[in-house]
Amino acid sequence: MGLGYSIILGLTGGLGTLIPWFTTPAKTLSYSVLLWCGVFAMLSSVVVCSLAGRERTQKSESPSASQMNPRAFWRGVALCVASGILSCFMNLGFVYRAGVTRRAEALGANPANAPNALWLIIMSAGSVANAIYCGHLMAKRASWQQYRIRESGLYLVDTLEMAILWVGSLVAYGIGANKLGYRGPSIGWPILISLCIVISNLWGL
Repeated sequence: MGLGYSIILGLTGGLGTLIPWFTTPAKTLSYSVLLWCGVFAMLSSVVVCSLAGRERTQKSESPSASQMNPRAFWRGVALCVASGILSCFMNLGFVYRAGVTRRAEALGANPANAPNALWLIIMSAGSVANAIYCGHLMAKRASWQQYRIRESGLYLVDTLEMAILWVGSLVAYGIGANKLGYRGPSIGWPILISLCIVISNLWGL
């Protein structure tokens, strides 16, 4: 889980940073060099995490790990890579948002909060795929019955807390990126993603 999370967020952070850089006007040399060095370090860490995860799997003494097919491992890595590439579009939606935010401002939204209208569109679209896949798994494994157990209420509270923290982080990112100006998405995004990776791994430890 930690390996997959690092791969996905590493690629999301790297690509979500570089693509806006190509369309950023008046790029200074120092800004560009520092940005590319940071992205290179982030993507290098993805490779290191992948190799470390493979090594850990091979040396694990658990029966499930020892029976794991190497091809299955790399298929999982490939899926994480695809997910990381596609997930960067969340930041691209924020970068090329002009029409949506202008409309939100015209309807009375504060300029600092207008980008929040984007998250409704972006996250709602993503929730469709998540709902379909999770619904398929619950039906296939009949795991939906576990919602009947008494402890499920506590787990739902934890889920709600995760949602509030995640959405809250996006709202804070939108406000912060706006204050950074036209370079906001290419500076704020890697900060957000890098801290997600670091904190999640520290929490895992």
